[in-house]
Amino acid sequence: MNKLLYIFTLFLLLLSCDKETNEDINESSIEYSGVLVGSTGFYNIYLESGNSSATVVFDSITYNFTNTDIIDFSVGINNLVFANNGVSLTVSLPAGSSQPSFSFSIPNHTIEYTVFIVEPNITVNNYLGTSSSTSTTLDSNHNVISESYISSTYNLSIQNNNNFQIIEKITSSNNGGVGQTTTYSGGVNFIGTNIVEFTFIQNGQSNTITANVNGNIISNSITETFNGDFGQTTENNFSFNFTLQ
Repeated sequence: MNKLLYIFTLFLLLLSCDKETNEDINESSIEYSGVLVGSTGFYNIYLESGNSSATVVFDSITYNFTNTDIIDFSVGINNLVFANNGVSLTVSLPAGSSQPSFSFSIPNHTIEYTVFIVEPNITVNNYLGTSSSTSTTLDSNHNVISESYISSTYNLSIQNNNNFQIIEKITSSNNGGVGQTTTYSGGVNFIGTNIVEFTFIQNGQSNTITANVNGNIISNSITETFNGDFGQTTENNFSFNFTLQ
């Protein structure tokens, strides 16, 4: 297996899964929040009959939306549209369900998203960030045999300091995959104010990666060195950086 892809997969934090929300729905209103890639951003959506609203922040531009359509959660929502200045958001929600589908339309971008439910006792914090993965193999004379890199938009949502979702979009690579998006999820554990643990299942095994918390920033940098045949060495590096919005 390509060593770069191995470390990139190992440290991506995460078991890919479907977007998750709570099972129960408040019959009068419901709120969602999450992060976006396409470029980069986050959103908040509040659904209430006659008084729905949404905010989308994308590439540092804020779009505010309102919709006064009548909503009956018992029969579901079919293509509720928010639109503003050429940007639109369409929401659908099956009857009695809290698991929505969204469609974001922003010119010249294909948008993917995470989604968490927000309630008075359930908070969602959104972080925007990047990740970088490199792999360099040297021969016994320290000459470069091969070099690989992957850079990504790497955005994070944390629900109630218990669960996380990350959505990653490859923005540059000499290994292919540019434009590919993947969503990952797992558990989160804050240790004091300076450390956070991300726990996930991979290949049937539980894994934990520790990151540093510095105010509104979560970050880590990981380096591994492998010794190969004929004096060859390979150094793999993976780093990520998230900023709270």
